[in-house]
Amino acid sequence: MNRPCLAQLPGFARGLTFQDDKALVTISKLRSPQSNGLAIAEQLKNSNHPDGVCGIRVVDLNTGEIQGSLNLPESVDEVFDIALLTGIQRASVLANDADDAERLIKLPNRVELLSTRPKPPQSTASTPAGSNLRYQRIFHLTADNLAPYAELTFPSLAPGGNAQRKLNGPLVAVCALAGEQMVGLAIAECKQTGSAQVVSLKVQPDWRGRGVGSLLMKSLMRCLHLEGMRDIHIRYQSTTESEGAIESLLLRLGWSKPHDTFLLLEGLAERLATIPWADNYPITQPYRLATWQPQYTGDASKLNAPSTLLASTTSPNLDPNISLALLHNEQLVGWVLVDRTTPTQVRYSSLFVAPEHRGRARGLALLASAFRRQGELGPPVARAGVAPESGSMIRLAQRHLRPYLQSISRARQSEILLPKSAKIQARAPAL
Repeated sequence: MNRPCLAQLPGFARGLTFQDDKALVTISKLRSPQSNGLAIAEQLKNSNHPDGVCGIRVVDLNTGEIQGSLNLPESVDEVFDIALLTGIQRASVLANDADDAERLIKLPNRVELLSTRPKPPQSTASTPAGSNLRYQRIFHLTADNLAPYAELTFPSLAPGGNAQRKLNGPLVAVCALAGEQMVGLAIAECKQTGSAQVVSLKVQPDWRGRGVGSLLMKSLMRCLHLEGMRDIHIRYQSTTESEGAIESLLLRLGWSKPHDTFLLLEGLAERLATIPWADNYPITQPYRLATWQPQYTGDASKLNAPSTLLASTTSPNLDPNISLALLHNEQLVGWVLVDRTTPTQVRYSSLFVAPEHRGRARGLALLASAFRRQGELGPPVARAGVAPESGSMIRLAQRHLRPYLQSISRARQSEILLPKSAKIQARAPAL
């Protein structure tokens, strides 16, 4: 049955709504330059807009007269629908200059909109203690767009920091929301091997002690399971506060008992330079100290040094002003190697003296000589990590270095294997 044409529109009619005796119609451009014999395409060929236009038209239902027009910019090709919102007094638009249109999505069987990237915490905002929490995954999070969330990361993932620079895998993140305010955040990095590393976990102080951290970790574990990860690891620096909070949380969730990976040492160069070992045990002929040179790398490989200590000889970050070689009759027999990690910090990466040359505390004198160089040339902060199997170095640090250090702490690790099929139970995360 042919119906009379009420009005001709310069595009495909897509959305339609009515107000009194007016029709509001959205129109879109042609999707293909080929007409395919469609009547509207043939009609447009002879018009001022052969490809059609994208916009809105207001049509009088009595006369067919077009009483209002709005053409959208050339970059917009289609408008799918239109709705008339009555009673709206203060409308807002999700425009291209904001990310709201990208962040807000609608899921089936959910009344409210879901934000794929919740707004970051505001330092001045406060949330009532009795607010109901919901747990939600943050999508599209990368190492490059972490900056707005840096305040809610621990260890800090602030832009430019060591931890942020080391991120190179996909990130999976879950946040705790009180209303629209983030009060907790957990982030993991996925590896191609199928393992994941928890790189940050933090709950705002007012919300600690309420199980928020546990639910964040449960939700994160569930997300990583859905991503196909086989296991998860977490490494952290143990302090009086973290040892009780983090370790009890991990054990409740079925993680392995945390174990030490390094003894962490930190000191100030000015203080370390006062260690008297170089004077108490002077290096004398036929031994001498020399600035570390690249050619010593080949000689080092001939010594019976552990592979972990040899690896430092090829580091691209060696500080030539502090790193030293110990020579005997001009042959390399030991070294202390120091990496520049930041403009204000160095890491003492390797200390080795061949067993047959360890008399007269030459290792202590070698280390103290490097401390003196750092005290003279900078930078001001020195750090080191001692592996648990290095018993002699641990004893040296705890018995003799401790009075000269700012802090001694432990790096610890725990892990968990994820189930192959069973689901991980987590209470009400909106994922």
